[in-house]
Amino acid sequence: MYYNANIADVLLNETKLLANRSLGVLPGRVIVIAVDGDLTVKRLELVGLRAYLRASNPAYRPIPLEECESHVWGVATYVLQVLYRYGGIGGLQQLLCLL
Repeated sequence: MYYNANIADVLLNETKLLANRSLGVLPGRVIVIAVDGDLTVKRLELVGLRAYLRASNPAYRPIPLEECESHVWGVATYVLQVLYRYGGIGGLQQLLCLL
């Protein structure tokens, strides 16, 4: 899935995101959160006493958390992305040469 709202953070097809549920949800951290039943990845921001979710892509407006139902799944800690896709024996040999 391509996350258009996070285009600046480059989350592309088949990207794996690791979220840590034991970390505290603090302003400035990127979190995995269900908003009105839809899972999303956004940065948590505080403006005064109001909490917002901000996408990395400036084309998207911040989402005020007080106006929606939400549940935090965890704090995003790692992104795993395929850098080289190999196919067949030749591709495997090329991959092993890189190691």
